Amino acid sequence: MIRLKWKLTGMYLLISALGFFLAGVGITVELKGPLAPSLIGIFLTSMVLTAPLVHFIARGFSKRIDELNMGTKSLIAEMPKGFSGAGDELSELGENIYLVTRKLQSTIREVSQESNKMMAILAGMLEGVVALDHIGRIVLLNRAAGMMFGADEAEVRGNYLTNLVRDHGLGVRLLWVLEKSESTQYEFSLAGRVLRVLMSPVVSSQVVQGAVAVFQDITEIRRLEQIRTEFVANVSHELRTPLTSIKGFVETLLDGADEDPGVRERFLHIIHDETGRLQRLIEDLLTLSHLENKQKGGAGTASAAGAYNKVAQVLIPLARAKNIKLRVEVPEELPRVGMGEELLSQVFLNLMENGIKYTPPGGKVWLEVEESGGGILILVGDTGHGIPQASVSRIFERFYRVDKARSREMGGTGLGLSIVKHIVEQAKGKLQVESELGRGTVFKIWVPQETEDLPG
Repeated sequence: MIRLKWKLTGMYLLISALGFFLAGVGITVELKGPLAPSLIGIFLTSMVLTAPLVHFIARGFSKRIDELNMGTKSLIAEMPKGFSGAGDELSELGENIYLVTRKLQSTIREVSQESNKMMAILAGMLEGVVALDHIGRIVLLNRAAGMMFGADEAEVRGNYLTNLVRDHGLGVRLLWVLEKSESTQYEFSLAGRVLRVLMSPVVSSQVVQGAVAVFQDITEIRRLEQIRTEFVANVSHELRTPLTSIKGFVETLLDGADEDPGVRERFLHIIHDETGRLQRLIEDLLTLSHLENKQKGGAGTASAAGAYNKVAQVLIPLARAKNIKLRVEVPEELPRVGMGEELLSQVFLNLMENGIKYTPPGGKVWLEVEESGGGILILVGDTGHGIPQASVSRIFERFYRVDKARSREMGGTGLGLSIVKHIVEQAKGKLQVESELGRGTVFKIWVPQETEDLPG
């Protein structure tokens, strides 16, 4: 194997010898003038002999250098096919560049694939993810975080997180993570939402290089917790009131009040009424629970006329007892709707019973049902006290009462309208209420006719 240094040495010796030869010829010519005409021939001969040699050597070096250039360019381009071997250092260097290139390209490909996977995962996360450097500047921001903060990665990259989220507590906890290298979590409000952030340090060689913050939107969770808390408080209050009354009258009877037949009978009637109130409350709670879990009524369809007939025997005596004029117009030929007949009966019962309860004697309560827009339109109206405009939007809330004292006096549980709302929404219907103080209230309900995909 002839190494490059020997090639260069031989080339140097050859050129030097040729130079000495030419110099000798020149001296000879100078000393022997008659030989001058041969000088041109000697010069041309030297050119002819050396030009191909120099050209061959230059072409070889040019080819090798081109290969090395291709090899270095391949670090950022396609992988080279390899180098022609001549057994010298240039060949060995070219082969090493080739091998390094292959290794680098393989590593870059793997890193790129892993980066693409990570970005795809981050883009698909519901949680907002923000990567920070060692002083709290944003390095990476996924799509969910951008939506939470109303910004994209290009806009906020390099900015401080505390400039994006102006919350003092968040800044304090981020400083704790970066300085103490400890994870922490924090809840705060931003633009009407409740966010929870989990922050953890990124440590390399026992030095904090930055932090990762994961943001979760827990607004709905906190809202449901608030509803649950209010619901438990309301249920406890509604149960405690009749139980306290029952307990008090029973204790009075046990203390000797039962010896007076009149007192005993009056107390027992009160206990009976309070027990019925408890029963209705529990039944309404169970009904509401089943509706929220889509269990009440099951699959099936309902006829408006058939649903009303099931509750007519309850409503007619109530209306007569209060001298309320009851008008009902429910044609038999109406299309059937996609809900259980029990549910439609409960809608009629709850709305009309409310109308009878809150309408003064001599007033009117009516029910009208007609075909409308691929379903049926139900109108339930009364000439009662009416509902204040401030309360119209809240009457479907559980346990909400416009007049709490009057509602409890009449035995209401505060759940009837909430049940109606759940039934109508479950059937993909629409519910509307119009009311005017002193003139009465009208409930308008549209329910689509039966289809195969309607819930039961």
